Amino acid sequence: MKRSVVFSGLVLVLFVSGVRAQPGSAEVNEALESSPQPPKTEAVEPDFGRPGRVWASAEYLLWCVKASPLPALLTTSPTGTPVERAGVLGDPSTAVLFGGESENGGARSGGRFTLGVWLDEQQTWGIEGSYFLLEQHSKPFAASSPGNPILARPFLDVTRPGPRALLVAFPGLVAGTFLASVTNDVSGADVNLRVNLCRDCVYRLDLLAGYRCLNFDEDLRINEREIATDPNLPVGTIFDLFDGFRTRNTFQGGQVGLAGEACWGRVILQAVGKLAIGTTNREVEILGATQEVGAPAVSGGFLASGTNIGRYTDSRFSVVSELNINVGYQVMNCLRVFAGYTFLCWTEVARPGNQIDLGVNPTQLPPGVLQGEARPAFQFRNSDVWLQGVSFGLECRF
Repeated sequence: MKRSVVFSGLVLVLFVSGVRAQPGSAEVNEALESSPQPPKTEAVEPDFGRPGRVWASAEYLLWCVKASPLPALLTTSPTGTPVERAGVLGDPSTAVLFGGESENGGARSGGRFTLGVWLDEQQTWGIEGSYFLLEQHSKPFAASSPGNPILARPFLDVTRPGPRALLVAFPGLVAGTFLASVTNDVSGADVNLRVNLCRDCVYRLDLLAGYRCLNFDEDLRINEREIATDPNLPVGTIFDLFDGFRTRNTFQGGQVGLAGEACWGRVILQAVGKLAIGTTNREVEILGATQEVGAPAVSGGFLASGTNIGRYTDSRFSVVSELNINVGYQVMNCLRVFAGYTFLCWTEVARPGNQIDLGVNPTQLPPGVLQGEARPAFQFRNSDVWLQGVSFGLECRF
């Protein structure tokens, strides 16, 4: 009996010792806790943000501007055309030499500069501004004749029915020269708050909201010289005529937009769309002068006379929309090269050719005095302008 009790006690002691030696025991847990542990890692949310909170870019622009619409301003007719039909619009033999379509719409160089900064390390709030300008572009035209070929300036005579033409060069009556040029220049800037809407490791989409301004100046100048060859007039009498039409357009308004980026390795596609709504302030200046060589100049030319000469201003509600698409390559973390395409459209713009009134009351041509209808007259006429072209640039981040 005593041996059974002793044996049972030994078994109980061994069982308890075995349980305490299991891995889940306090001694084992202490040993595990005191041994070196691998560092703990936390899940990191994918992030499209690139190194640096400040970015700056510079681009070379090669853009076209919508050509300036012009009425027919210089015509010609075949030799032998009767004087009353020479250069008259609507006559089957009349051909237009200048005007009647759009002018000065060729490509020109320019630059665009952008600077931005993220206001937080997570790149969710930022401010971005940009400025662009295109070189001033001018398209001249010149025609001269001793009388043949015929040169004429078409107009509508409001004192009698039917179109007519002012002769610049006609055999036996007058020799002359006609010079014209259309010049324009464009610039603009915007500043936007940039707010991230969503992103992951391969794309991001930002909301843009801010302010935009644009400037578009255009100038049409016409210089004409007439030299009398009519034997009934003092031969060699010279008249110089000048007509000038200048427009200035300034847009200011609020802007919203979206900017998206997606990357495939080092290749990045970027698309930006903007819509600005605001006011275009328009100014039209019309100048005219006539001078007989050797005498003082007097106010009033041909299409710019006393009835429309002056400076006119108004404001119009207008819209500016822009789409920009770029493809870039990330050369290194802080440097990207890219090429892109931009299309920009601006409504309710005043352009010089649209402000010309071809209706003329010849009674007021210098040195005459107006009798009857006051023409040419001024009235604001609206147009639009678009810009489009390619760009090549560099972007740095720091």
